Amino acid sequence: MVLPSEIKLALSSLIAMIVTEGVKAVFKKELPELVKLLTAVIFTALISLSEGLLGFVPFEYQPTVSAVFALVVSLLGAFGLHRIYKAATK
Repeated sequence: MVLPSEIKLALSSLIAMIVTEGVKAVFKKELPELVKLLTAVIFTALISLSEGLLGFVPFEYQPTVSAVFALVVSLLGAFGLHRIYKAATK
């Protein structure tokens, strides 16, 4: 079982934002090369760990886990659409 690509994309964006702000806070300047490197390392480690843990999900629960992932993806999409609509109507 693997994470859906939509969740991976959301995680990569979140990690990139956190790492960018963290590097700015620590070094008091922007270091795009360091941000790219740290984002890639953290994202790869997080995805590998998550997919490794998903391997422990028993076969009979995999449809339930897939349904939960689909719900999470749908909620993220709905929040994104709501934010776009709100910004467009201002």
